[in-house]
Amino acid sequence: MGNRLTSADTISSWGYNQNNELGGYDDISFEYDANGNMIKKTVGSVVTSYVYNIENRLTEIWNGEAGTGSLIASYYYDPFGRRLWKEVSDVRTHFHYADEGLIGEYDAAGSELRTYGYKPGSTWTTDPLFMKA
Repeated sequence: MGNRLTSADTISSWGYNQNNELGGYDDISFEYDANGNMIKKTVGSVVTSYVYNIENRLTEIWNGEAGTGSLIASYYYDPFGRRLWKEVSDVRTHFHYADEGLIGEYDAAGSELRTYGYKPGSTWTTDPLFMKA
């Protein structure tokens, strides 16, 4: 198996770099850091930049160049790599965890947005049994 080279949804062929990372197709291009994280997506002349922490977790998304454009979203993680909050358009959402995994999302005032439930006796997972909004 090799890399995908065409798609019914695109006119041009797809290009890859030496690390088999998608470099672009049509008028869309991608750039990556040394760890393989996508750090920039350009569609025509519109640039979206992505910033990662030392653990390769996404921390910021920017319209334009990171640090000089406009901030779209930011994310914060605990020492275990769990996302504690995200902020999009000045709206912050907090995430609450139990041993089974993510159990709730709350707004900045502490009001419940979503709750998650897991199968009894299950281990840490990203696949909840249910989600209530």
